[in-house]
Amino acid sequence: PQETARLANMGFTEVAVVMVCVMIPSVRVISDAMRTKEGGVATATAKYVLGGLYTSDRTLAYTRLAIGAFQTWLVLERIFFSKVGVLCNKGSGCINMGGKNILTTFTVWNWVLQSLFFLTTGAIGLLSPKAKAKVPRRAFFTLWVMFEVLFATALLVSIVVWAVILPKLNAVEASGDFDPVQMALRKKMFWGRFGLCAHILNVVFMVGDGVLNRMSLVRAHAPFALLFGCIYVFFSWGLFHRNQFWHYEFLDYRKSDAVVPYLALPAVLLAAFLLSSKFLRLTSKFLNVLKAGTASSDKGQKSTPRG
Repeated sequence: PQETARLANMGFTEVAVVMVCVMIPSVRVISDAMRTKEGGVATATAKYVLGGLYTSDRTLAYTRLAIGAFQTWLVLERIFFSKVGVLCNKGSGCINMGGKNILTTFTVWNWVLQSLFFLTTGAIGLLSPKAKAKVPRRAFFTLWVMFEVLFATALLVSIVVWAVILPKLNAVEASGDFDPVQMALRKKMFWGRFGLCAHILNVVFMVGDGVLNRMSLVRAHAPFALLFGCIYVFFSWGLFHRNQFWHYEFLDYRKSDAVVPYLALPAVLLAAFLLSSKFLRLTSKFLNVLKAGTASSDKGQKSTPRG
């Protein structure tokens, strides 16, 4: 036991150093980015955050409110009216996934913050121009960053679930070395109504909003995604300290190779952000070409720029 504790402490020290080395440069880059013309606070105007690119501002606001209301209802229904069960790590602790404990997964963090983004932007979008003018510019900047980070993490969550976690789960089931109760519970969490929505509609909602709004994913804001990931890692440490349970076992710092996934995590988050930025730019270009093609009879038809 003493040797196990010593190795766990060493593992924690190593991954903690990695997290600090990720956070310090991220904060510095963010501080510089906030003063630039492209990614600074001055760019985050009401029109930039609330304006519709291919639809009216009010239509976008009502759409956002509807999405946010649906997401909020689904979370509340899951917390108060759905029975799930006790989820366990093999050879470690357990957690009851009923009630508010559903809020302990990164997927649900992403989903809940999406609902907050949609409800807030939808509500502000319906205000009068005079009322919008009173909203601080930093508030719009915060909403812009939320959109960027949640767009990237929604894409990341869905890719990891459908391309990594579920295939691994199916492989374990095929091997025959599994607890049937735990396997049924995990499948229920992924294939149930809430699981399907949180792993499919999360991307649909963010991509749809990204197409309709005027905001872009600025590369200088990528460190915000890193900070979001770091915050969840710190939360996971606290959850393990309380329940001896990991939602994502690659975060278990007691393993001999624990530092490897902790080094990979920032790279994956950055890749997800940059991929999302590229995807949104390509989508906008495609829609502009499509729009120009359908309106080819109008001479001088111009594409609709973001911003």
